[in-house]
Amino acid sequence: MTRFCEKCGKPVNPLAGFCYYCGKEMPRQTVMVGASETVFDPCCHCPACGRTAPEDGLYCGWCGGGLFEKPGGPGCYCPGCGQSVSPGAEVCGRCGFGITAWFAMQGSAAVSRGLSGDVCVMEKMTGTRFVFLDQEEVSLGRDPQNTVQIPCAWVSSEHASIHRSVGAMGVVDTRGELQDCDSANGLFINRRSERITRVNLADVREFNVAGSFTFSVTPSANAFIFRLTAILDEEECAKKGDPAGFERLRTIYWILADPDVAITVRKFDGEIDMACAPVNECVKIERNAGYYYLSDPGRKAKNQLLRKDGTGWPVNWQVIPVKP
Repeated sequence: MTRFCEKCGKPVNPLAGFCYYCGKEMPRQTVMVGASETVFDPCCHCPACGRTAPEDGLYCGWCGGGLFEKPGGPGCYCPGCGQSVSPGAEVCGRCGFGITAWFAMQGSAAVSRGLSGDVCVMEKMTGTRFVFLDQEEVSLGRDPQNTVQIPCAWVSSEHASIHRSVGAMGVVDTRGELQDCDSANGLFINRRSERITRVNLADVREFNVAGSFTFSVTPSANAFIFRLTAILDEEECAKKGDPAGFERLRTIYWILADPDVAITVRKFDGEIDMACAPVNECVKIERNAGYYYLSDPGRKAKNQLLRKDGTGWPVNWQVIPVKP
């Protein structure tokens, strides 16, 4: 006998209380005589209760806990063999399983089903897009081939570029640079009148392209986040450009993040707020070990893997093509 989850449609053992793939609590029902636990091959084990789960699952069918979440109590089980281990163990002493790597969410579920690399996630209520760029260079200019296209005649075809350095541990080096690409109308930073040719990213609070398009920078220790926030002499820019393209740019956060970073988003307006006040209801998007996870307390989503197929996470969020 097999039940199917009404949320994601995946098969669930009739004895299980939760879906292995989306974590939805299953309706309680009388179980038919002869029902038995599913033998998964290959399988993993829940770190909180030790019970088995499918290797590509995300949640325990018995306690509902996340298979990649480290238990908060004194008990812990090896995800590889199911034997009891110390909560602080990095490797299982019985089977040699890499417990630290598993809790870093590098298990088979993330690898086979999770989003990684360049990702564009949109919050549908506000229309705000969050473009995570896994690149060492980002270009800005009028040409559509640029990472960030600014559709205006006095923006050069390739106007500026952002070069980030990635250290040996995969951490974004704050000595990455913002550079002018021999543009006709210049690149400016921090409301200064003199144009720049090259400057460290750590020194940039905002930058202006061609004297007209101002991008504000969100302070972060391990990411460079920027967004179009102002257009100087907007009427003149509209005569020589595409106003619809400008408006589209205003809804996008461009995020050059290291492999482990968390971005906090205010629900009511879609603004990134790295130091979100407790009075604001927030959502968190995390990039952990190269894969993306969403936490939305209001919808009871916690560290929910953003999947390639777009299933299993809140309906007000969606993944769209990386080139927004």
